[in-house]
Amino acid sequence: MSGPWLCNHIWEHYLFTKDVDFLKKYYPILKGASVFCAEWLIENRDGKLVTPVSTSPENAFLLPDGTPASVCEGSTMDQAIIRSLFSNTIQASEILQTDHTFRKELTDKRDKLQGYQIGSKGELLEWDKEYEESEPQHRHVSHLFGLYPGSDITNDTPDVFNAARRSLHTRGNKTTGWSMAWKIALWSRLYDSDNANEALTNLINFVDPNVKAENRGGLYRNLLNALPFQIDGNFGATAGIAEMLLQSHQGNIHLLPALPTTWKEGKINGLKARGGFTIDMEWKKGKIHTAHISSTYEQTVDIVYKNESKELHFKAGEKKTILF
Repeated sequence: MSGPWLCNHIWEHYLFTKDVDFLKKYYPILKGASVFCAEWLIENRDGKLVTPVSTSPENAFLLPDGTPASVCEGSTMDQAIIRSLFSNTIQASEILQTDHTFRKELTDKRDKLQGYQIGSKGELLEWDKEYEESEPQHRHVSHLFGLYPGSDITNDTPDVFNAARRSLHTRGNKTTGWSMAWKIALWSRLYDSDNANEALTNLINFVDPNVKAENRGGLYRNLLNALPFQIDGNFGATAGIAEMLLQSHQGNIHLLPALPTTWKEGKINGLKARGGFTIDMEWKKGKIHTAHISSTYEQTVDIVYKNESKELHFKAGEKKTILF
């Protein structure tokens, strides 16, 4: 599933830049990955489309007799990645006005995919069925791909949104460094500033390189992510911080969606939002003070802060100052 996951970056690049030439150049990769996944899917007993041989990376579950297992049909991560790929390819074909027949076929298959399933404890299921988890606080949170870096789990889908929250609570915030980086972003997408800040605080905790321990991460003295060193912990932390301060995956620009209560004052410049926007903003006493937003293109967008929303129209290259 690495190929379909990487395709997400192609689409995200387009969303942030609106570069149609870029999208046209790389559309064949999106289409090729979609063709592969569409051919690979099978119908399960309920008539839903699933991946035939599937895992949830590095994690396992227990069969009824207690035997550990890791292979199933249609793990939640597989299904989420493919749903994201199909949706992105469909939208790309619409923008480029190409492959109408293929687009229709892909839409039909996407709509037939096995959806998210919620367990008896209110959690988002990781595999095709509700199994006993062999390691409830496992470092991987693969089944939450749809929350981040995907975008089909939002507060517009409250049941799944809350199930994702329950699963993340179960996993906890004490884990390897790269996992805490991912959790910063996940908690931010859930608008849970306190847990996002806790994960960040755990991540920037210095650790002893001579001590190895499960579910313990942080930073070495040279500021490289630990344990062990994996650069996605460092890069992922910056991505997570960006999600705390700005989100745009729902088609609007959401300012300070997960600002920790301890971050009373601050300022940031040059944050990018999908649609070709650049944002500079300052907050005081824990509240937005000013936001300067510029747009590369002429367009209209909703600016969201807490429970307020303002619709703004931009001319190409225009910069506006927003006060709340």
